[in-house]
Amino acid sequence: MPKSFLPAPFSHPYEIDPKYAKSAVYFCCEFAIDQSFKIYSGGLGFLAGSHMRSAAALKQNLVGIGMYWTCGYYNQTRGEGREMAVQFRRKEYAFLQDTGIRFQIPVYGKQVWVGAKYLPSEVFGTVPMFFLTTDLPENDIDDRQITQRLYDNDPYRRIAQYTVLGAGGAARAILYGLLAVGVPKVLLANRTKARAETLAAVFGPRVEVIDWAARNAALADCGLLVNATSLGMTGQEKLDIDLSAMPRDGVVADIVYVPLETELLAAARAQGLACVDGLGMLLHQAVPGFERWFGVRPEVTPELKAHVMATLGEE
Repeated sequence: MPKSFLPAPFSHPYEIDPKYAKSAVYFCCEFAIDQSFKIYSGGLGFLAGSHMRSAAALKQNLVGIGMYWTCGYYNQTRGEGREMAVQFRRKEYAFLQDTGIRFQIPVYGKQVWVGAKYLPSEVFGTVPMFFLTTDLPENDIDDRQITQRLYDNDPYRRIAQYTVLGAGGAARAILYGLLAVGVPKVLLANRTKARAETLAAVFGPRVEVIDWAARNAALADCGLLVNATSLGMTGQEKLDIDLSAMPRDGVVADIVYVPLETELLAAARAQGLACVDGLGMLLHQAVPGFERWFGVRPEVTPELKAHVMATLGEE
């Protein structure tokens, strides 16, 4: 029988239906799971919350990841003149469990601590769910506010919220794919080592974390290098890495697709290394999502690639 892909303390409480054996993660900024859990605003939340319940009913190998909004969306109250007023109240939920997981991510040039709360399936009849929060004593008051209010009216804080939710997804998917095809060992480096260690713990001993400072020397034994960060993307910092130690038959892949020819790929081509740009990932990752929504599986054709390249200005 298929097994839950989550570690034992957080694993699914039911036997996975073989029809849904493939593991998947559902990310959303809001989930309307129960009226008592006030981390939602409206339609999107109800759609996402319904998915979590139906996935559990179908015994799917799915997990939900959202944000723990400590002040929720807002509370409606009355002002001094009996007019409608908005009030933000801090909320604590006894049914959420602190996982003890802590990691850092860069937000606006500084390192921000993120924690994870766990919602057991049995509480509301959902799949296992995790909720991220920056409202931690390790952070200063500004960083704690990132996850206090859903749809904060401060545009910079809104961007920071999306940064927290989106961190690490590409690297996680790449690790899963490499291990699934039998790669015996994967080296993982991140500028924040604790974040890499948190990710590696999910996959077990075949993923080895190395110091960011050791990234160049580690290439001597690598047949494949994948940049799963935004470094090298237009408007982002440069990826500082020296490819000279990499074997001549090695392959360099960059998931960045703006620009398609990143400085990393240009340096790899200059050394005669095989290169893979980010366009394939951009197109192929959209295929299963399109099929689920519209019931038609699209094909990634040369014509589609040419059209996307023209849209990106990469003709």
